[in-house]
Amino acid sequence: MWSAHADQNGFIRFAIGMLAWAPEARIVHGGPAAKQALAEALRHRYISAKSRRGG
Repeated sequence: MWSAHADQNGFIRFAIGMLAWAPEARIVHGGPAAKQALAEALRHRYISAKSRRGG
């Protein structure tokens, strides 16, 4: 379990580091601003990692 407030980077490293990426991630806990910030950070890192993977 990760917190969007306390361990956003840990969650992103976990999600990007998976061998097979999930087709979607649902952020269901936290305030609207925290959820939006996590979604944007995850999207940015995913796009960056995907280009490095050649996908």
